[in-house]
Amino acid sequence: MIKNNFQKSKVVAVVMVCAVLGISIARGQEAAKKPGTKAKSAAAAPAAFIGTPDKIKWVQFAPGVEYGPVYGNCDQVGAPCVFQLRLADGAKFPPHWHPVDENVTVLSGTFMAGMGDKYDESKMVTLAVGSYVFMPRRMHHFAGAKGAALVEVTGVGPFKINYVNPADDPSKAAKSAD
Repeated sequence: MIKNNFQKSKVVAVVMVCAVLGISIARGQEAAKKPGTKAKSAAAAPAAFIGTPDKIKWVQFAPGVEYGPVYGNCDQVGAPCVFQLRLADGAKFPPHWHPVDENVTVLSGTFMAGMGDKYDESKMVTLAVGSYVFMPRRMHHFAGAKGAALVEVTGVGPFKINYVNPADDPSKAAKSAD
């Protein structure tokens, strides 16, 4: 008897959920048919994208570091963002942080990464091809390369670099050299 009542309760609950969903869908369809009203719709899916290395436009970012945008808009809030960094042997990224999470995959060469407010090779982890690094937003970190290296960075906009020491910003160094 108890088992039978429990099964009946489950059936009633499923029927109620289906009824509520059916009413919600019907209301949405009716709203879409009425002139002057907008039905709620899902956000448009992004267009498909296939990128090849020859399509990357490389830009000098800092001494020994080139930046190559791959996909997305690193400046737009919430937009997906993918770019690559080519690092020459001995290239260094001084301590910095980002307002969004950073995902890094080593594509070639040997990349090094560490956390903290001071560039300290003894605190760096050496990462081979296929290695992955996740740096949560606002995490102070630094990076470099042993030999030439290529990494791919993914995240969402706005993807900005905030240097722990503003004097380390290569864009400011270039302006003061002019």
